[in-house]
Amino acid sequence: MDNRIPKIIQDFQESKESKREIDFLSFDNWLSKQEHKSQDWIVIARNQKVGEFEDYYTISCLISSVDQSFNRFLSDSHWFIDSSFGIPQKYQKPYEDEPYEDGLKAKLNDVNYEPFTFSRHFNGYVSDYFQVIEHFLLYYNCFWLQERQEYQSMSESGEIITVLKHIKENDNEQILIDAHTLRDYLAVRNMTLARFHDHRRRSEYEISDFLEEEAITYSLSNNESYFDLDLRIDIQYKNVKSTSRLLGKDIVQPYPSPESHEWKLDKDEDDYLEFVIGRNTEGKEIRSTCNPDALSNYFTDKGTPHFLTPVYFKREMLQKYYSEPKKYTTSEVLVEYLNIWGIQIDTTNENLVQVYLGDIGQNLPYKEQLHWRQFNVVPKGKISEHRFKRDFLTQFASPEINEAPIIHFKESFEVLQTKFIDVYGSTLFKALAKDDEHLYSTLHIPLTDEWKELDEQILALAKITTDSFNNQTLKSITCKKIGDLGTSGNPIKGLSGLFYEYLTQQYSEEEKRDSLILPFNTIQAIRSSSVAHRKSKELEKTLVKYGLQGISNEERFRKIVVEITKAFKAIAQGIK
Repeated sequence: MDNRIPKIIQDFQESKESKREIDFLSFDNWLSKQEHKSQDWIVIARNQKVGEFEDYYTISCLISSVDQSFNRFLSDSHWFIDSSFGIPQKYQKPYEDEPYEDGLKAKLNDVNYEPFTFSRHFNGYVSDYFQVIEHFLLYYNCFWLQERQEYQSMSESGEIITVLKHIKENDNEQILIDAHTLRDYLAVRNMTLARFHDHRRRSEYEISDFLEEEAITYSLSNNESYFDLDLRIDIQYKNVKSTSRLLGKDIVQPYPSPESHEWKLDKDEDDYLEFVIGRNTEGKEIRSTCNPDALSNYFTDKGTPHFLTPVYFKREMLQKYYSEPKKYTTSEVLVEYLNIWGIQIDTTNENLVQVYLGDIGQNLPYKEQLHWRQFNVVPKGKISEHRFKRDFLTQFASPEINEAPIIHFKESFEVLQTKFIDVYGSTLFKALAKDDEHLYSTLHIPLTDEWKELDEQILALAKITTDSFNNQTLKSITCKKIGDLGTSGNPIKGLSGLFYEYLTQQYSEEEKRDSLILPFNTIQAIRSSSVAHRKSKELEKTLVKYGLQGISNEERFRKIVVEITKAFKAIAQGIK
């Protein structure tokens, strides 16, 4: 291989369609791909019709021999097994008390055969399909994702990987397997994968100039494959003048040894990164390993930084976790990945995420440490007062509303919902649709000053609150509906108007109810002038009207959340 040429160019050149018809019928382009050597995806089963002139069929099984030599196996194109190898044979009355044989193992010429993929048939009642043995799926604890048509698996560190792709469109079907996972599994089983192929091609053109006879067979073989290539011009019909068939097999070799999964009490030293913990008098950054065993603690001075040394990060680091709520639970005090890992965090007055050095090494896998280190900054300021009280003085302490507004928002929201159920029998806000639940779980103070992020969070807040006012609840309480004249004598407009009617009946002081409705009006106004429509001077007027001009988007959203949280608390307290 000429390493002066990038591999991507070599791959592209190898994949170009052959221009000569004889090359097409000889499967030159397919053979040159060497699918069994792929480092990405390997086809282990397929039944495909490509256009009018190409058919492909592949099935696979596991093979082994005493000396792992497959010379005899690769000496002809014979399959020995069929596509049903893997389905237990039906019981038949035994002859002379012979034991039942399920047919799930076979042997020929000192080569042992075991199933890997097989085809299931249902006489047309249900569509036929390929299946992979359960042992493989269970070994990697695979789970099926219907919407993606693939099996995925979760590594011990929590990384999600696609193991199998099951692509089925009408009668066309193929299963592709992750090459690394396959070779690891083969190493576990101490076996080799055999792929059996039966491919057909047809052409509108004659190839008699290339053939000495009307039908001829060529044998194509090496130490990993054997194929018989049949080229014919004696079977002609409709617009078909020439045909070919590629029948044979190839093998996929295992890794020398499988990945080991023994449980380890401690991580390896290489599993710990260094993080910035300060700056020396010369202006150079001070770094320290996060290995908890190498850090000093209350009992031992190891001449290293303490386990509880604060480490600081830009808040943008959290974007990864907010963007995948199905995997991560993220709040102002915690980042958690399913049941695999979790780490306590805090936000300082300098608007930095703070964690303890030892917690990083103790709780975060190596790949997560790599992500966090990208956002690691030199310490600025100090840890929050509530964290100091809780972690060092063992006092009960919680963040104030300005320090953790989303936590306070959700607590007050739930209290208000519960209070409405207790008093009125139903909630003030309707539950979000299942596909919108992430809006609540990922609600956060913007991590950047981008309008895109503020728009997303305003929209989420609107859907949780003003868009979700429970019409039936408010109608039942107020004995009014949208369009009726309200207590003030004006028509009730929309759900917000019906909610204001509720406040009017609850509070006689206009100033009080206006202060309670203000945060809701703010959300609607910002949404209308920023999210729902093109940004214009109307947005500037809205910001001025609600006292949100001249501050960052982060502070704008923080102020809105704080004000609506206070409104939640006041409304809940006012319910008798």
